[in-house]
Amino acid sequence: MQPSIHASLFFELSLPHPEIFTYLLYGPFTSVQAVMSVDPFMLDDPNAVLFAMFDKTRSDKAVEMEMEKTFAGVIGYLTSSPLHLSTEIGPCPLISVTSKIAVS
Repeated sequence: MQPSIHASLFFELSLPHPEIFTYLLYGPFTSVQAVMSVDPFMLDDPNAVLFAMFDKTRSDKAVEMEMEKTFAGVIGYLTSSPLHLSTEIGPCPLISVTSKIAVS
């Protein structure tokens, strides 16, 4: 996830769906800056990474090029351990962009 690109998109699309943060340690967010304040925690940890997810099931190339119509949420890998060949999946707040209904 590139905060300069995806933070405002995540904030805008998650704002109407605070329920996606029910079981997370962060959110719902009140600003784009608040979204970006979570990211340094992930960026500073060499054993964690945060990805932006996009809906690639659509065949319409014009729609795929518009991020706000294909953005599906974020997913993170936490406490990854090369030594133990393990990683923890989370956080994973998803936004259904096709129906505009949030799911978790």
